[in-house]
Amino acid sequence: MKYKFWIIGIIIMTLCTMLHPGHMREGQEAKAWGDIHGQDIMDNLFKRAGCRWIKTDISAWAAVDLGDISDEDLVGILVNVGNCLDLDIDPEIILCDYEKTGRINLQKNGKNGLKYDIIISGGRNTHMVINVENNGHFSASRTLMDQLEEYFHSIKASPLITATFTGNIQGKLTAEERASLVRDIIQGMNGKAIQIMEDDGLVSIAGYSPMIDTAPMDGINFQIASRYNEYVDKTYIWIGTPLITTEY
Repeated sequence: MKYKFWIIGIIIMTLCTMLHPGHMREGQEAKAWGDIHGQDIMDNLFKRAGCRWIKTDISAWAAVDLGDISDEDLVGILVNVGNCLDLDIDPEIILCDYEKTGRINLQKNGKNGLKYDIIISGGRNTHMVINVENNGHFSASRTLMDQLEEYFHSIKASPLITATFTGNIQGKLTAEERASLVRDIIQGMNGKAIQIMEDDGLVSIAGYSPMIDTAPMDGINFQIASRYNEYVDKTYIWIGTPLITTEY
């Protein structure tokens, strides 16, 4: 069975280290957590676990009170989004769809290699969602979140931003090994488990860590999950702040 959490949260990168003896070279020792800094912290996290980073999913959402926006207003919004995210957008084509459906759902590949899904619904309270999938360059994730936040602030909106980092390890880890791997991360983060779900197929632990500068939701500011996929013979790991926001 698969689980979905679609939760909105303000995301700031997490400082953590992932250790698992079965997937590190013999005799290799983990460095201290304090020596991990900057945009490479998540990259180090996956590397230390012997885990290959696959992608980062970032979602930013905001409600903007623009009154009853006109087609001209909508064109302006689209142009600004395109300029900010370096996207080639043809507003006239998009407006034709908007007139039929009352909303915009634009899926676009950016010049920077990222995949964008932009949703805008009009009316007095305009809702805008920008989902980004980054599977090309790990270190750009923090920069991208800052870029999205800057854009929403430019239209006088306070975005809610969430990020989910996905990686995998070749081969199968048992349920006990996966649980141990997740708990190692939490221990290194000086974290406290609050919600725990474990069965033969999935381990998922959500909790609070003072090392994560993210506003908690019901006392939770991180979630870590792992499951084995027998079809590709890989063990997957997800880290979300404050929660995982992709299918896992």
